[in-house]
Amino acid sequence: MAVMMGDKTAAGGGKVLRSTIEDNVFVFFVDHGAPGILAFPGPDDKHPFSFFYADQLMDTLEYMYTHRMYKELVFYVEACEAGSMFVDLPDDMNIYTMTASDEEVSSWAIYCDEEAIIEGKDLGTCLGDLFSINWMADTIKHRGQPRSLYDQFEYTKESTAENEELDRKGSPVCVYGDMEL
Repeated sequence: MAVMMGDKTAAGGGKVLRSTIEDNVFVFFVDHGAPGILAFPGPDDKHPFSFFYADQLMDTLEYMYTHRMYKELVFYVEACEAGSMFVDLPDDMNIYTMTASDEEVSSWAIYCDEEAIIEGKDLGTCLGDLFSINWMADTIKHRGQPRSLYDQFEYTKESTAENEELDRKGSPVCVYGDMEL
C-alpha cells in the first residue's frame, strides 16, 4: 500500500510511486492469491507470507484516485483467485484490470517438472504462468502497433482458457473496472 500511495516513510525508505495526474500507470503483480487476498513473501522463515486484502487494495486505489496519482491505471494480476480482489472496483476511476483467473479458480502454471530443468538442474518450481506468458507474447507480437487492451484481453482469455481438445488446463482470464480504457 505504501509503495502504491507514494509513502516513502511507511515503505521503509524504499522506492515508491511518484506519479501525477499526467501519468499513465501500469502495475503487474505476480505471486500467490486466494479469495480476497494477495500474498507477498514474508519477512522470514517463521512468517513465510504477508497478505494484502481486497478491502486494503480498494482503499489504496481510492487514495490514488482522489490524490490524482494517475491519469489512467492498468493493473494486471497473476495470482490464483485474482478476480476476487476487484469485484468491488468501480468503473469510474480510470482503472482497468485484467486478472489471470476469476474469483474462484486457480491460475494455471506452465513450464513445470521436466520443463523446469535448466542445464541439468531441476529447479523444483514452475517457470511461468499461462496468463503471463500469453499477455507478454501478445505484447511482443504487436510491439509498435496499435493494440487495444480489449484485444489483448480477448487473445489472452482464449489462449489461457482450458481446452479439452488440446488436453490443456487453464484459467478464466477476467477484466474489471473501466472498460472504456
